[in-house]
Amino acid sequence: MKKRSGHFIFAENFHYSDLEDIFPSLMDRFLEETGLMPDEEIHEIYLRVNMDDIVRDKKPEGINRKGRFRLIFPIPEEGARKEMYIHANTKVTELKRVVQLISDMLREGGIEHELVWDKLDKVYRELKE
Repeated sequence: MKKRSGHFIFAENFHYSDLEDIFPSLMDRFLEETGLMPDEEIHEIYLRVNMDDIVRDKKPEGINRKGRFRLIFPIPEEGARKEMYIHANTKVTELKRVVQLISDMLREGGIEHELVWDKLDKVYRELKE
């Protein structure tokens, strides 16, 4: 089944700094699996910008550039759990594989999360109306 987004809803006790050890390899895996790996200079910028926030326990930017896939850390609504999601610009079958790989990496890194699919579909439907 084709999906548009896979959401990693983190546990209530999650802090962005919990990603410090795993984020560099997670980002590389995301970029490799989606075919979005940039040249070395841009890669270093992506990593530095995100890690600067993560080590300060701030919401990182993610990989929110033009492309088929994006890795997003949305601004959490008040009282909501923090999350990260991978979004495809169209519904594609390969999104499920990429999301599952990242989910496995998070679990192996000790990051508890719930996986939710196509949470943004409601937003898309409302925009069309």
